[in-house]
Amino acid sequence: NGIYRALVIGDQSKVDATTRTLFRDSGVMHILSVSGTHFAIISTLLFILCHWLLRRSAWLILHANTRKLALLACLPTLIAYALLAGMNPPVLRTLIMCCTAVIALCTDRRKSISALLAAAALLILLIDPHALFTASFQLSFAAVASIALAAWALPTVKGHGTASPGEQPWHHRPLRWLIAALVASVAATLGTAPLLLHHFNHVSLVAPLSNLLIEPLICLFSLPLALLACLALPFVPNLAALLLDLGAPALTISLEIMRIFTRL
Repeated sequence: NGIYRALVIGDQSKVDATTRTLFRDSGVMHILSVSGTHFAIISTLLFILCHWLLRRSAWLILHANTRKLALLACLPTLIAYALLAGMNPPVLRTLIMCCTAVIALCTDRRKSISALLAAAALLILLIDPHALFTASFQLSFAAVASIALAAWALPTVKGHGTASPGEQPWHHRPLRWLIAALVASVAATLGTAPLLLHHFNHVSLVAPLSNLLIEPLICLFSLPLALLACLALPFVPNLAALLLDLGAPALTISLEIMRIFTRL
């Protein structure tokens, strides 16, 4: 219950000290904070739903760009979720980047991760200049910037060959996804390590490996089910309870994985 509460709205007050230590020592503490992963999942689900609904209208298909309308339709819900999650620096950063990216897509403007990060930092510091000196601001921007820098090297790391996709062995695609995930995890760990040492005197060296196993279980399974359960709760409480129960085993398995990694 406490982990679900932290996952959905970022409230860690119900997470006991032992569980919090497991998340910290295994290097996956960021999962308990609402950030880009949450917004990516919500945006994807909302976009699929809105786009499907808009395409039911032949008039809209003929007279408007339904993809852009679906993107714009996502923004009010994302803003409401950001308010619910507390509008701390990581949440505000993600919201600004999402809104800026949507506006760029809808107006056919070019977008880049550096411009999105700069816009988010500028707006946050205009609102609260002292946020620059907080750990949440520094860690949030350092992690995203590190992953963005590592992304430039991914085509080289993945080793694109001359063979066409149909001629490549079946295991090449999963292997490329695995390498990309590992590169992103290592980059985020290295980019935030000095800040973690400075603010908390602690850094987890097993974070790149633990994230590869734990993030898919929690962020791609338990968290989407929890968010769907929140939508179903006011209308079909039994369905909401079922969705939460379905996601619970993944949380239990994740905690066991954390215990193994903390022993290392």
